[in-house]
Amino acid sequence: MKCPHCHRDTQVKDTRLQADGTIRRRRVCESGHKFSTWETMTNVMALIESRRKSVRAWKARNPEKVKALNHRRKRRQEARNESVATGRPIEEIYQLWGVA
Repeated sequence: MKCPHCHRDTQVKDTRLQADGTIRRRRVCESGHKFSTWETMTNVMALIESRRKSVRAWKARNPEKVKALNHRRKRRQEARNESVATGRPIEEIYQLWGVA
C-alpha cells in the first residue's frame, strides 16, 4: 500500500481485530509517516442473468456434483447418437442404458 502523504511503500506494524469484526492495521511508510487502515468484510452476492432475462444468485457448485452432471450429460449425448445410428427410439435406449 502507498502512503497517502508521500506515496511511498508502507509496512504494517500492528494488526488488531476489533469487536465488530473490523481489522485495524497500523502502517508506517519509508519517510516515517504513520497512519491506520480499516478492513471490513462485506457479503457480496453475485447475480446471474439468464438468456430468458431471469436473475438469480450465483452458487458455487460442488465439484463432485459437477462431475456427476457432466457424466450424465455425456451418457445422454451418447444415447442420442446411438438412437440416430440404430433408428431406435431415444426413450428405449435411455431405458436400456439406465439414463434418466
